[in-house]
Amino acid sequence: METVTKEIHAFEEGDIFDKRYRLVKRAGSGGFADVWMVEDTLRNNRVMALKIYTRLDEEGIKEMSEEYDETEDIRHPNLLTGNHFGAMGNIPYLEMKYCDGGNLLKKAGKMSPDELRRMLRDIAGGLAYLHREGLVHQDIKPENILYDTKGRRYMLADFGISGKSRSRLSKSVNKANMTLSMTESYAPPEKFSGNLEDLEPDTKSDIFSLGMTLFELVVGKLPFEPPMAAGREMLYSQGRLQLDYGKIADPQLRRIVELCTRYDKRDRLTAEEILLLLDGKELPPKEKPTVKPPTVKVKVDDGAGTRREYRPTPPTPPKPPKPAPTPNRNWLYVAVAVAAVVVAVVLVPRFLRSGGDATGPADTAMVSDFDTRYGEWTGAVAGGKPAGKGVLTYYSDDKDGRAKYEGNMHDGKRVDTDAKLTYKNGNSFRGSFVDDKLGNGRLTLKSDGLYFTGDFRNDQPYNGTWFWNDGTVYSEVVNGVEK
Repeated sequence: METVTKEIHAFEEGDIFDKRYRLVKRAGSGGFADVWMVEDTLRNNRVMALKIYTRLDEEGIKEMSEEYDETEDIRHPNLLTGNHFGAMGNIPYLEMKYCDGGNLLKKAGKMSPDELRRMLRDIAGGLAYLHREGLVHQDIKPENILYDTKGRRYMLADFGISGKSRSRLSKSVNKANMTLSMTESYAPPEKFSGNLEDLEPDTKSDIFSLGMTLFELVVGKLPFEPPMAAGREMLYSQGRLQLDYGKIADPQLRRIVELCTRYDKRDRLTAEEILLLLDGKELPPKEKPTVKPPTVKVKVDDGAGTRREYRPTPPTPPKPPKPAPTPNRNWLYVAVAVAAVVVAVVLVPRFLRSGGDATGPADTAMVSDFDTRYGEWTGAVAGGKPAGKGVLTYYSDDKDGRAKYEGNMHDGKRVDTDAKLTYKNGNSFRGSFVDDKLGNGRLTLKSDGLYFTGDFRNDQPYNGTWFWNDGTVYSEVVNGVEK
């Protein structure tokens, strides 16, 4: 899904910026800057690119200037460095080479394997040089990889900004969710840990981001749609969740992506090792090999399609939600609590009452009732339990097909990066399941016109937003507390 970003400033084509640059056309906008193709009137209308940042105070501009001074001597054919940093009043800007080939975001899923290898060689070469110089990019993504048609080369742009400066810029444009020094969709697991040490710049973070970028360029989309993030999901599963690398047909590119996006950063490649693999060479042995985290992604074996009756293990009942100040809010918490028991579909009547298909006394969800419920699995079976991709249909005594799970299972538990759970009354969940619990996704309460998008923790909404069907915000959930 292509994201449309509103421009930061209201400049127009033909405007003269800082008494020097004629704005020709806006090439794009990011989280806190616009990029313009400009003509430098002081240098015979030479065509350049100008990155115009959001407004900052004097201290913020001074800090950015010092950071760019540190990268002044960085020169590599595949690194797009700035020629001049300046400010027009409280608006900082950076002049740099104009790459008429644009960035790679619109080329996701459209590049051939040979084109991707060529791009990867250029970017890994520039990144290896950057890392040798003791610098970390901190925000590798398709938007920051540009193509220079004249030089016939790919260039890595937008490095040199520290996490502190990004935080200043984010606050200036009210981007409250930009808490990391990199874009969340491409950030590695450790960046979501909350540990200050993990937030420090790290070359292996760049490698993970490059791996996620390559995944998107090959497949055409990220493993998770924003606001979901692969790194966050991997952290929540403690490394047991594995991306669907099978979507990458080319074996060489698939191996590189897999090695770049390892959960343990010590197991990830270096930029030099990426170049070795592209040359068809073997990797040098690791001095201290680490144990590979257990994986839970199971491929469907030859038994796929075999119908087996499967009786899931009853779950531990979720803790009842705390009472809320208003009747509507109280009902909402009850609805969320129901999502916590979808593993065995002990379906709380309060959650399904609008569909009219609940059984038993109202407001009860006894685990003992599970003895009268069962599910039918269509898919592969290993050790007498569902394993791989398939469909699990949940029934009650009247075999009404009250709920259906479509996705991966491992050892009888739901584990998937993108699965679907639908109820007979139209309520549904779409997103990830980690060790049989909700990970990140969208919970839709169709009958009440509400949906929640964000992260779940212990099967409860943890960080995200409740919306009405028209997109109007109903409430925010921050660290498990509804506000």
